[in-house]
Amino acid sequence: MWRIMKFTSVITALLCAEAALGARLTEKRRQSREARQLARRASASGALRSSQPKIPSDSVLEGITNQTNVEYSSNWAGAVLIGTGYTEVTGTVTVPTLTGSSASSTESAGSAWVGIDGDTCDTAILQTGIDWYVDGTSNNESHVSSSSKTYFLTQFLDTFSGISISAGDSIKMTVTATSKTGGSAVIENLTTGTTVTEDFSNVSDGSLCEYNAEWIVEDFEECSSSNDCSLVPFADFGTVTFTSASAVKSGTTVGVTGATIIDIEQNNKVLTSCSDTSSTDLSFPATGSFRITPHSQFSSTTGVHGCKVNVNRMAYWPYWPSCSGMCVKLTFGSRSRTVLHTDVSGGAHDISFDTFQYLVYGSSATASPAILNPAQDGGADMDYEVVDMSQCLDIITSDTGKLSFIATNPNQVNKCLGEGNNWVAENYEVRNIGDSQCQYGVDEVCSFDQVTGTAQCPSGVGSKGSAPLSPAQPVIDYIAPCGVESIAGHAPPAPKECATITKTADPSV
Repeated sequence: MWRIMKFTSVITALLCAEAALGARLTEKRRQSREARQLARRASASGALRSSQPKIPSDSVLEGITNQTNVEYSSNWAGAVLIGTGYTEVTGTVTVPTLTGSSASSTESAGSAWVGIDGDTCDTAILQTGIDWYVDGTSNNESHVSSSSKTYFLTQFLDTFSGISISAGDSIKMTVTATSKTGGSAVIENLTTGTTVTEDFSNVSDGSLCEYNAEWIVEDFEECSSSNDCSLVPFADFGTVTFTSASAVKSGTTVGVTGATIIDIEQNNKVLTSCSDTSSTDLSFPATGSFRITPHSQFSSTTGVHGCKVNVNRMAYWPYWPSCSGMCVKLTFGSRSRTVLHTDVSGGAHDISFDTFQYLVYGSSATASPAILNPAQDGGADMDYEVVDMSQCLDIITSDTGKLSFIATNPNQVNKCLGEGNNWVAENYEVRNIGDSQCQYGVDEVCSFDQVTGTAQCPSGVGSKGSAPLSPAQPVIDYIAPCGVESIAGHAPPAPKECATITKTADPSV
């Protein structure tokens, strides 16, 4: 049976499990690692779970049409970014409900993880994730185990404790390299609110190259005490999706666009179908409902200038903004308003404080300051719909009518230009304002070289100008609890008295 995995961008499976060693190691290093694993991790049944390097497939494959940027492996499926300077990788997956493999009378399993290095770097790897199992009985019960393995050749850190994972849970996995021989691995169960972390330093077996960022589903091996190893029967996980899949490359957050896609091929048949949907799809459904919470201070991961948009109508959601589906219509009872999605939150679905106040209470934060009733704190359930960008044009306030991005950090512009036909690619500008809150730089439109992906500005890219910058439309933050206005970058004014208003599901009440 074909197994399908989708990737969505950073800002885009699974039930995850142990991190797996993926480096193309020399045979001597591989044997050394396996010997140490055998000594340290033999299970009660005598079988040892063993991740392996990516094993390329040279077979002639059945049923394959022409695809670009795709490789085949007998044990890896997913996406790999290849470059330099990768220091963090993260992704969030929903734990699927599992069924057995074609060999349903035996245990079947699989693994998913995020990692740094392991493909084109052969000296070390840092990975974390989760495993899943189907027990092979007549009931085919599924089990999920959470574990973190940090591999530097033969050295690794053992399984996380203090966290439980069940089918349907939302699991965020993150690895961070703080040096070439140290870092951290974090697994967060966003459903239960539990987080576990493993830190390490001065690992002696090898050093990271920071060449690869990976989001991988693996058919791992089990090895006997005599070191006879074979791939486990691959559990049917249906469709798995890495959401909020991102990496940090040389200090800048990037998505999976441009990654090499890998599918699993065994016995001349392809078992997975992986794709990057960031250029054609959203990282969340086009319609639905979310628990929405208020956001007080403007920020923009994508580098949008707050002085060139209405910061009172922004969305801060845990997905990388798309290049066309940035306009979102929110509805609470009889009230609706569109917001522009230009920033990635840490997990919540936030919107500007003022828009939240309007939708929930019927007036702006400044016209009728309000705080949430303590008994109802935690936001409000709202319906949303991704709508055409024409419904958000009034949010853009630049004199050109185009969405303005930071000239020194045009990553979203490059991403959207690389994807081709989309709204941002046709409606962007870059300005020499140095930060999203418009506190320094020169307010001038720059030209943009689409070949080199860099800007050219009259005053020189990155010019500080006459700091602090005083834009005609400063970025105004609304400080909780009751919407006190504060210019971004300035000390907030003293708090003032504000009313306590109870929100209701029906705004007419």
